[in-house]
Amino acid sequence: MDTVKLSFRVDPNQSLTHAAFWARTSSQIRPGTHVEDETHIGFVHFPNGNARVTLFAQNQVCHVEFNAARLIHGKSTRLLPVADLQKVVEGVIREVSRYSGPDFIHTGRGGLQHWEEDWPGRVTIKRLDVARNFIVSDAALIKRVLPAIPCRYGRSRAEHTNSTAGWTLSNSTRRSGQDRLYDKQAELANRSIECSVTEGDGRLFRFEAELQGHRLKTYGLTKLRDVSTEASWKALEARWHAVRWGSPLPGGSGIMTALRPLKALQQRRMLGDLHLAAAGMAKDVLTPAQYKRFQADARKLGLTPGMPVELLGEPEQYLDLVEGRLMPLGHPSVTQLVDSNDETADAG
Repeated sequence: MDTVKLSFRVDPNQSLTHAAFWARTSSQIRPGTHVEDETHIGFVHFPNGNARVTLFAQNQVCHVEFNAARLIHGKSTRLLPVADLQKVVEGVIREVSRYSGPDFIHTGRGGLQHWEEDWPGRVTIKRLDVARNFIVSDAALIKRVLPAIPCRYGRSRAEHTNSTAGWTLSNSTRRSGQDRLYDKQAELANRSIECSVTEGDGRLFRFEAELQGHRLKTYGLTKLRDVSTEASWKALEARWHAVRWGSPLPGGSGIMTALRPLKALQQRRMLGDLHLAAAGMAKDVLTPAQYKRFQADARKLGLTPGMPVELLGEPEQYLDLVEGRLMPLGHPSVTQLVDSNDETADAG
């Protein structure tokens, strides 16, 4: 568990809109109306991080956003266990309530707070980042091959490489969130934070599934009370299926040997086109000229377009979501993670 954004209704009688806590105040017209709404923005400071608080005064709604793992562990390799999220949210709301009081908290004499028992059902999740760490023994292979594998939904894809911040591969949407895999070890090194990888030799990567909008509804994670270890894992697994980063990968021979005469960019393009052909999508995506050139180039390399990519060479491994590392093909979970036809996995 990583970044969380939540919202709740506020009691206007317990919201101090004129307090010095608010760093910025602005007015804007509420969408679809002629009603002006005051927006107050402030930050609650914790030892390891901050929580951003946004109060919509007239609408009587408060949004709170924070990195749950960082609040507890600081900037590190560690993630927050899902089972601990409600306790962390409670602590954050307790601090926020001094300036923006939720309607499920009642303050009695002496300042004692009484929380209604169903309060987790009255906290709405606006964004939830579920994540998994990987220990990757062949980082170069991951960075070279995964960008060429098309995901199961057509969205904006980006690959970022930076000498200090490392490498990131992401598939993004405007409203539903994004899926990304990145070199966590490089990110930490850029901030001079030691990375203690204890689960064997390799490099630390992280897969993050940012859930917003309809994805939260699809995976049943719209309220804080719904956020369980099981539901979060199912959402993470579905996003992993959708991006197809658990597809079979070559070892030291096979298709990568066949592609060796090509430059890195040409290798990536050829791998992508081969995956499109295997999925029966090449003619739909490529122009007639591109398709003809692809067919000719593939045959020169001794490859047969249209065949499953894993049969073109000799793939030996894949990124296993359960194990969190590269595993040999034939591992018990390979069918479940690579060949799943779960409809939710195809949802953007």
